[in-house]
Amino acid sequence: MLLLLSAAETGAQGTDYNFRGIPATIEELDLAFPLKGKYTGQLDIQTVTQGAYLGVNNNPFAYWQRLHFRPWLQYHPNKTVLLAASLSYMKRYAIPPTGAKRGDEVRFTVMANFTHPKRWGSLYEQVRGEIKNNRKDGTPGWTHVPRVRFRFGQNYNVKEEHQQRIVSYAEVMFKHQEHTKGFDIGRVFGGYSYTFNPKLVLTAGFILQWQLKSNGTDVDVYFGPSVAMRWTFGNHRHPAPPPDPDID
Repeated sequence: MLLLLSAAETGAQGTDYNFRGIPATIEELDLAFPLKGKYTGQLDIQTVTQGAYLGVNNNPFAYWQRLHFRPWLQYHPNKTVLLAASLSYMKRYAIPPTGAKRGDEVRFTVMANFTHPKRWGSLYEQVRGEIKNNRKDGTPGWTHVPRVRFRFGQNYNVKEEHQQRIVSYAEVMFKHQEHTKGFDIGRVFGGYSYTFNPKLVLTAGFILQWQLKSNGTDVDVYFGPSVAMRWTFGNHRHPAPPPDPDID
């Protein structure tokens, strides 16, 4: 990974972009439960930790970056389509070496996920629309930033026993905010999903994310391990994709 980041920095020479590596981790617990008919619910509880820039603090557990509570109301019109909405709360923590300030975010999200079963596994597309409402310490009032996200993912069957799968996705996000560029975040993830029993599924892997800062030149490149676990209460009535980490 250090070689990849070095290559990215080398590729940026001669351009106006400044790539800065930041080690990070993601831990996520998803609690799923049935509702009435074709409706289900899920509460995602996520923590993110990080270091400072490479060479300053390389410990990915040095700082708490955020704590995110994300409840979902989900609708399953059929076995391959999932529609969902969420009103979530995120607490951001100050990270002095990177200039990140303490703040709060209330986010409204709508999502559509389309799965295509294959002989070897499945493909899926995911589209999200969001409104991010942020308030940072030391700044007056709230900011309101709309954003769209597009994801393309693959799930490869490895073993039928315990539904073991290799999971991966690539995602890109665009925002609308005054005096900034439209591109926000790009991300790739790869990992392994293991179903312990009908109620417990675990996905562990590695995530790489690059985020363009508001000055339009600095690109923070987050990288590190991630673990996402989903526990389902009650009986399964609708198919669900493997849990995956969702750093932003």
